[in-house]
Amino acid sequence: MKTMNVKDYVFSTTLDIEALNIKMVDRIDRIIETKSQSDKFNTGVGTTNPNLLNHEEFQQFATHVEEFAHDCSLERNLDHHNHSGRIKQKIWYDLYVRSQRINSMWGLRYQSGQELDEHDHWPCVWGFSYYIDTPKDASGLYFNDLDEEVPIDHGRLLMFGGNMLHRCRPSVFEGYRYCIAGTICAYPQTSASLFYD
Repeated sequence: MKTMNVKDYVFSTTLDIEALNIKMVDRIDRIIETKSQSDKFNTGVGTTNPNLLNHEEFQQFATHVEEFAHDCSLERNLDHHNHSGRIKQKIWYDLYVRSQRINSMWGLRYQSGQELDEHDHWPCVWGFSYYIDTPKDASGLYFNDLDEEVPIDHGRLLMFGGNMLHRCRPSVFEGYRYCIAGTICAYPQTSASLFYD
């Protein structure tokens, strides 16, 4: 699924990584249950520190997310007449797409009735969220500028522009609503001056 409104894109895919899901939920639970109140972010929901990439299961998960980010970046460029030609050039692809990597990743564990205020992840290229064991009736991810809530389900990965305002609206459900979220930036290895050599 791809939703587009002017310059706003939301891409969606489903990952089949059950062994990793179990490990990631277990890690999120352990981190949240052992953190002191003073360590918790001011999100209103159970949140880990944004350093999940320190753990092997999240490093493995990151390879799936980064591959999807590259696919989304390619598709977004192909949608634009000025970009569709140059993105096919290896140097452009390597500089602006292949160099994209996750720079931060955290876990959230919502309980019934909890919400997360609107925010964005600018100046990162992409923000993403991934959902595990989604409870029946749990709210999706609401995008303010689109005035649209994208539904979520187990294994759903959403990729969206870092400038897009989004939030989680409160809903009533049983159990926990698990979300792994993060940001992606580009880290070009070479200088754009190569275009003129």
